[in-house]
Amino acid sequence: MAKDAKWSDGQPVTSDDVAFTLTRLCSPVIANVTLQMSAFAGTGDDGFIAKGADTFSGVKVLDDKTLTLTTKEPMSLVTFENTYARYIMTVPKHVLGSVSEDELAKDPWFNKPTVVDGPYMATAVDSDHYISYEANKNYWKGAPKIAKMNIKIVSADQILPGLKSGEIDFIQPTMAATPQEDDASIEKLENVSVTYSDPVTTQSMFLNTKNIPDARVRKAILYAIDRQMLLKNLLKGKGEIVDGFVTSVSPYYDKSVQATEYSQEKAKALLKEAGWDSGKTLTYYINSGDTTFVNGSNVIKEELRQVGVNVDIRTVDLTTLMDKASSQSFDLMTVQYTYAPVDQYPDIMWLLGGPGSWTNFASDTVNEALAKTQTSTNNDELKRQYTAIDKVVQDQCPMIDLYVIRSLGAANKSLKNAHPNVYGSFTNIQDWEFE
Repeated sequence: MAKDAKWSDGQPVTSDDVAFTLTRLCSPVIANVTLQMSAFAGTGDDGFIAKGADTFSGVKVLDDKTLTLTTKEPMSLVTFENTYARYIMTVPKHVLGSVSEDELAKDPWFNKPTVVDGPYMATAVDSDHYISYEANKNYWKGAPKIAKMNIKIVSADQILPGLKSGEIDFIQPTMAATPQEDDASIEKLENVSVTYSDPVTTQSMFLNTKNIPDARVRKAILYAIDRQMLLKNLLKGKGEIVDGFVTSVSPYYDKSVQATEYSQEKAKALLKEAGWDSGKTLTYYINSGDTTFVNGSNVIKEELRQVGVNVDIRTVDLTTLMDKASSQSFDLMTVQYTYAPVDQYPDIMWLLGGPGSWTNFASDTVNEALAKTQTSTNNDELKRQYTAIDKVVQDQCPMIDLYVIRSLGAANKSLKNAHPNVYGSFTNIQDWEFE
C-alpha cells in the first residue's frame, strides 16, 4: 500500500480500511455477488463468513500499511493481483464502519461518496445513461486538471456521431465496443486520434460438450470455418487467429501452437468417422448487440452446412445469452471474451471446469497444468503449462477462437495525456487536460 495514500478528508488509507472492506465483502447479509471470496481461509464455499463477524482468519492486519491474506489453496501472486486485487475497491472504515451490515449496501455513500481515495468522486448516477464525477481536489497524487467528467452509457451506433460532434472525448478499447464497420469512419475524423489495442479480446465460440460429446465432431466444426476470411472481411485484418487462451501479446505465447488450418475435406472426414447425423440441427446463440458478428455468423452457418452440420442461429440480447451460457442451454454460442494476457487461470477454471461450466468440459491434463501455474513464478514453466492447456483446447475443441480483435480506442486531439489502452487507460487521469 502506498505510504502517502490519503482519503479526500485527509485521513490516511490504512490496512484497517482494506480489512474492513474484505470483511464486508464476505458478509452474508450484504450478499456480495460481484467478487466471490471463497478462495480465502475462514470463508465458506459460498465465500461468506458468519453474520456480524468483524474479521475472519484469511485476513490479518500487521501494521497501518501492511496486512496478510491467506488462501485455502495455493494461489500465485499474479492470479491474486488479476482476480482479486484489482477488483477490491477499498472503502473508508472511519466513514462507513458504524453503518450496520443490514444498511450498508443501501447507504447513499455508494451513489454519492463524501470521502474517496481516488481522483474523482461520483456526484450523480443514472445506471442506464450516465455517471457524473467531480474532481477530488485533495487527491494524494495531485489535484486532477479536469474539474468534472461524465461516463456516458450509449448504444454502439452512437459512438461514431458522438466522437464526430465532440460530445464524446475518449473511448477505451473493449469497454466502448465500437462496431467494427465504423472503424474506418472513426479513423477519418479530423478531431480524433485513433489507436488499436493489443489482441486480447477473442470472439469465442463455446461448444457444449454434453450436447456435442464427440471431439471429432467439435474438431470438424473448427476445420470447417475459414477464420482467416472472417478476420479479413469483418475486421479488415486488425487482429489474429489463435487456438486456445493465449494470444501473441501474452508472455506465455508459444509460436509452436500453430492455428488450425481451414479444411472442409478434413471436416467431412472427421464427421464421417464419427458417424455424424447430417439431419441433426445444432442451436447456435449469438449476441444481437455485436452487429459485426451477426453478419459474419451467416457465413459460418453456410460453411458448416457445406460439410453437413446444420445450425439454427438464434440472435438474443447479451443478458439472455449469458443466461443460456450459465444454464448450458445451447449447443454452440459465441460471445466476445477478454482473457487477461498475464493470467488466464481464472477464465480457464471457469470455462473448462467440468459439469456446470459453460462447456461442460473437463480434462485431467488441464487441471494438472492449472495447478502448476499456481505454484510457479518462472515464466518458462508457466508458458509450458499454458501451452499444454492450449493444445488440449486445439485437439478437443470445447472452445474455438473465431478471431482475436485489436479493439479500437480513440481520444479527442484536444485532450492531452490520455492514452487509450486495454489496461491502464485511467491510471494517470489526474494529468488529463484540454488544450
